[in-house]
Amino acid sequence: NSNIQNIFNKYFKQYTSQTHGEQLYIYYNPEKKKFEFDNIEGNVGDGYKKTEIISFDLAFISFFIEMGLDFPKFVLHDKLEIIHKNQIQTTFDIANSINGQFIVSVLKERIAFLGDAFIDDRKILELSQDNKFFKF
Repeated sequence: NSNIQNIFNKYFKQYTSQTHGEQLYIYYNPEKKKFEFDNIEGNVGDGYKKTEIISFDLAFISFFIEMGLDFPKFVLHDKLEIIHKNQIQTTFDIANSINGQFIVSVLKERIAFLGDAFIDDRKILELSQDNKFFKF
């Protein structure tokens, strides 16, 4: 249904515009019988792809909320280290604006630019050489 696709794309375009500076969207390709991304320019790097996937996942949370569907309202991501600093900040800003959780595993040094107060306010679990997951 194109109306459902338009509702999803409303959020996906908004979030990718904020993170990428261009509006990405999905569409159904009847020849290939699958959904595809459009408006991707040329050969993109891993950080771009990672941010695109995060934007896609966050758009789904917003989409499901607008559609009134009951579902778990969280996404999990790692490897934020490959994303540019400004895209990390923007991604966190988007996540903070939606009614859901954005759960990430990331090296603290990689997000230190956000400030200790920002990190400490949002941190749920911190692991280190002395404080390992499952204690081993």
